[in-house]
Amino acid sequence: MLFLEKLKRIFLYDGLKKSDYKKAESYIIKENNRRLRIYNIIAIIFVLGLFVYSLFIRGFESITIIYLLCAMINGVILALLCFKFQDNKIFSTITNYFFTTFFLLFSIYSGTITSNGMPATAFLATIAIIPYILYTKALSGFIHRLIILGIFIALSYKTKSPEYFRTDVINSVVVFLLSSLAGGRVRKLQVNGWVMASNQDKELEKMSANFEFIRTINLQENSSIDYARGSNKKVIGTSDNALKQMDSYIEEWVADNNLDHMRQFCDLSTLEDRMYSQKVLICDFACKDIAWRRATFIVIEEDKKGFPKKVVFTIQLIADSFYLNMLNFDLMQIK
Repeated sequence: MLFLEKLKRIFLYDGLKKSDYKKAESYIIKENNRRLRIYNIIAIIFVLGLFVYSLFIRGFESITIIYLLCAMINGVILALLCFKFQDNKIFSTITNYFFTTFFLLFSIYSGTITSNGMPATAFLATIAIIPYILYTKALSGFIHRLIILGIFIALSYKTKSPEYFRTDVINSVVVFLLSSLAGGRVRKLQVNGWVMASNQDKELEKMSANFEFIRTINLQENSSIDYARGSNKKVIGTSDNALKQMDSYIEEWVADNNLDHMRQFCDLSTLEDRMYSQKVLICDFACKDIAWRRATFIVIEEDKKGFPKKVVFTIQLIADSFYLNMLNFDLMQIK
C-alpha cells in the first residue's frame, strides 16, 4: 500500500500530498497562463511569417489556409487568456494541451512530410523542451507526449526509408525518455516552490490582522499583491506595476507636508540599494486624515549578493501610542 500510495503521489501530484499539491494549483494556473500569453504571441508572429512566406513560394499553397487558421486560433486563445479565462483551471488545462499539441504536430510535419529524405531534427528538439515550457502533471503529460511520439513514429514509417525510419525511432525514444525523466525533476522543484509561496501567502494573510494595509512586492518583476484586513483574510488585489501603484498610494493618503520624505522612502526603484544587507526599513508619517501611521518594508527574499528580491510593505496606525507618548512627554515637562 505504501508503495502504491507513493507511486500515486509521483504520477498525480509530483511526489507531494494531495493537500499540498492543491495549495500550488493557483500558482500553476497563473504561471502556465503567463507563459502561454508569451508563447502565443511568439506563435502568432511565427505562423503569420510562414503564411506570408507560403504566398510567394511554390509548394506551400496547400497549407496556406492552415497557417492562417492557426494564427487566428492562437489569437483567440491569447485574447481569452488576457481578458476572460486567465484564472480558469479547465480553460488553462485545455489551452496548455492545445498549444503543446500544436507545437509538437507542427514539428512532426516538419520532420516527416516536408523532410522525408533525412532524419528528423525539429521533432527531437521540440519533444525535448516540451516538459520544460509548460507545467503538466506527470502521468497526463507523459501519456500526451507518448501519443504524440506514436504519431511521429507512424508518419516516419510511412514517409521515410527504412534507414531513416530506424534512426528516427531510436533518436526519438531516447530523447523522449531522457526529457521525461529530467522534466520530472524540474517539475517537482517547481511545485515545491509554489507550495512554499502558498504557505508564505498564508502567513502574510495572518499578519494582515495586525496592520491596516499589507502588500507583497516583487522588485524584480515590478508586481505586487494586496491582502485584506480582518478575520476573512484573502488576496484583494494584484498589480503588474508596483512602482506606479505605490506612487498612487502616496498621493492619495500622505499629508502634503510629508510627501517628499515618503516619496523617497517608498521609491521602489532605489529600494534594492537602500535595503542591501538589511531586513527592515521603517518610516512614520502623517496622513491626510491627520492620523499618524508607520510604513515598514520587510525583506522576505533576497538574492545571493544580499539585495532584496521580494519585500512586504505594511502600514500600521500608530496614532494612539504616538499621542500617548507625546502626552507623557508633556506631563514630564510640566512636573
